Amino acid sequence: PGSVVGVLQNGTAHFFSFGGVNADGSGPRPDERTLYEVGSITKVFTAVLLAEMAEAGEVSLDTPMADLFPDGRTAPQLGDDPIVLWHLATHSSGLPAMPTNMPSTDAGDPFEGYTTGMLYDFVEGVVPTRPPEEGYEYSNLASGLLGRLLEQQAQKPWDELISERIFEPVGLGDSFVLVAAETEARIARPSAEGLPASRWGGEDALAPCGALVSSAADLLRFAAENIAPSDPDSTLALALDAAHTARFTDPATGQAVALGWHLAGDGTTLWHNGSTGGYSSMLLVNKPGQIAVIVLANGAAPTNITKAGDRIMRSLLSGAVPPPPTIEQASETPADHLTRLVGDYVSPIGFTIHVTSEGGRLGARLTGQSRFRVCPEGDADEPHRFQYRVVPAALVFDLPTEGKATAVTLEQNGQKMRAARID
Repeated sequence: PGSVVGVLQNGTAHFFSFGGVNADGSGPRPDERTLYEVGSITKVFTAVLLAEMAEAGEVSLDTPMADLFPDGRTAPQLGDDPIVLWHLATHSSGLPAMPTNMPSTDAGDPFEGYTTGMLYDFVEGVVPTRPPEEGYEYSNLASGLLGRLLEQQAQKPWDELISERIFEPVGLGDSFVLVAAETEARIARPSAEGLPASRWGGEDALAPCGALVSSAADLLRFAAENIAPSDPDSTLALALDAAHTARFTDPATGQAVALGWHLAGDGTTLWHNGSTGGYSSMLLVNKPGQIAVIVLANGAAPTNITKAGDRIMRSLLSGAVPPPPTIEQASETPADHLTRLVGDYVSPIGFTIHVTSEGGRLGARLTGQSRFRVCPEGDADEPHRFQYRVVPAALVFDLPTEGKATAVTLEQNGQKMRAARID
């Protein structure tokens, strides 16, 4: 519905805006101070906080995470090598992507109600699938845990730490974890696949992995500080520089990861994208070229926003204009056919798939997750297979000749999980 693009080049910021701030694209055009949830770009700030505390001598990047666990809590470990703090910031810890004990108290916000106590309860029971540094597994759990361990060490809440040590020194006046009521009106309204979505909060235990709300102007200011620090000898400037160094390379894909940042194939561009239930974002910084790009949107379309930011950066670095990305359009499906698919489906292992239809579009929500649109595959009038766009997964419905679907199978990561309809 709306988007803001910010470009920093040769020390000058430029902003471009599109659409509107409301979920249907109406309302005022957004600008550089319009606020958006930026999702996993938050991980960069949590990792910079780690680097800052290491520069200040409060922790070491190599501090075992077990050393910072609260009294009475036990950290998981596989083999002789402990999980250390930088492992948590580089997706190389061996910890799972997400905890499985989230209470799902709010259908619009899967993190709502997840407490720090629940987080430690889950982590204590984890048996890592591999020792650290043997593989890459993108982990919201690890980044969220890192933030909570740093606050444990500093004896101050994580959101206050990043405000005092990053936001305030850089001058990020429009960056928040907890948004005051009077500021809410400045946030572009969330949407997903053309439908209104819910805002996510910032009070859950995993907030350090994705709870930041910010603006294009603030994020370009942060990018500028990464390129040319205003106080090069400060602890923060040293931390920002330390966070740029690649510390782990995925043996399977060759993806290099620094503290919080990923490195692009050119070896110099740092990037991180983000998404929540109703927003998408992409931030890229190229220090040698003194170029940064931020793309913010109030729509859950992370793949397209990531591609947009990447192509803008490539164009600025090369001087060549790349072809626009191809955006696949979903085929239309008759409303009476969608009605046959709507319902609740329960799997033998306990999770439920809630299938709904709004505005001629089919959506699905798994227990503890947000609702996402699923799009029909092929041009048949009565498709039984629907593909997710946000993740590589599909739903395949069991359809009798007449009447409602009797079951649905979730196909993801080579696995098939069947769930039967309940009345």
